Amino acid sequence: IVELNETGLDYQRVGAHEHAIVHFKKALRLDDNLPLTHYNLGFAFYFGKGMTEDALRHFQRALELDPSNPHVLYSLGYLSLHERNDPDGAMRYLDQALAIMPDMASAWNTLGLARGAKGKWTEAVECFDKAAGHAPDLAPTFSNKGIAMVQLGDLDGATEAFGQAVKLKPESVKNRNNLGNVLGMRDRKAEALEQFEASLKLDP
Repeated sequence: IVELNETGLDYQRVGAHEHAIVHFKKALRLDDNLPLTHYNLGFAFYFGKGMTEDALRHFQRALELDPSNPHVLYSLGYLSLHERNDPDGAMRYLDQALAIMPDMASAWNTLGLARGAKGKWTEAVECFDKAAGHAPDLAPTFSNKGIAMVQLGDLDGATEAFGQAVKLKPESVKNRNNLGNVLGMRDRKAEALEQFEASLKLDP
């Protein structure tokens, strides 16, 4: 069983998700009470194949077997938000994950998105700041913070956040357009035009 799981992980690391799924399924046929294997299979189903319902089934089984696994809780929170459009459910899972692993930047970022979806923009910014504190090199966190700052009417803060996103990932058309838009809103037209021209060069 251990060898099947390890081989499945090896396939997963190189993007061979179909082979990974085969090995994880074989392991579970031998013993269905393996929380890590259910988690790995759920991960392969969703992030490798886009099979949401299969992924949810295995993440939920993993949680039944290991209720304190923060990665399983995070995965369920992520899918609740992005696939089920259920920010309340997402927040419940993510709060549990962060109570166990408070330095999980991805969970803070997703929690910020969930709170933003509920219109709780100040709380969303707090989450994005915590995410950035644990992983300061992730551009999406700053992009998300910028969007929240626009919602709060803080264009200076939004400019700073979008600027950091561009600095971290200058090849992102979305980041440059976001920065260009907020610069335009502040009547900094020359700087806005610079961002839009850079965006066009990236995606003509």
